[in-house]
Amino acid sequence: MKRRWDRLLRTATPLLTAGVLLQAGGCTVDANLVFQGLLSSIVDSLISSLVFGAFNLV
Repeated sequence: MKRRWDRLLRTATPLLTAGVLLQAGGCTVDANLVFQGLLSSIVDSLISSLVFGAFNLV
């Protein structure tokens, strides 16, 4: 019985640890932050393409 319990603990411990780390890391998706990052990226790309196009920079 002791061996079975030890084997169960050895296999379950990494899974439980990964679950705790994911919970602590906060793996939720915030749509506001995703939209804000996307909008920022688009605006930066647009501004840089206008600047490089206006001054003919490569």
